[in-house]
Amino acid sequence: MKLRMKNLTRRPVSVLCNSGRSYHLPPKYEYEISANEIEGNPYINKLLGRKVVEITRLSEPEKTEKETVAKKPKAARVDKAKKTTK
Repeated sequence: MKLRMKNLTRRPVSVLCNSGRSYHLPPKYEYEISANEIEGNPYINKLLGRKVVEITRLSEPEKTEKETVAKKPKAARVDKAKKTTK
């Protein structure tokens, strides 16, 4: 699942994730991150409690009716050859 992490402050924030990777968020910047990166992370929970970062879930685009209905393969177009008489 994808999440969006946003820096709410006017200062840059460094966030250390579960994988060991750190993200440097400029002021008011948003970054997409996976849920595995922040799940159970005490550092991110501390930032959330202090209102330094905000985490929101990205909504998955809903499939339209056209995408869900299986498309029938189009029959190959056969051009009729014109008969020429001499």
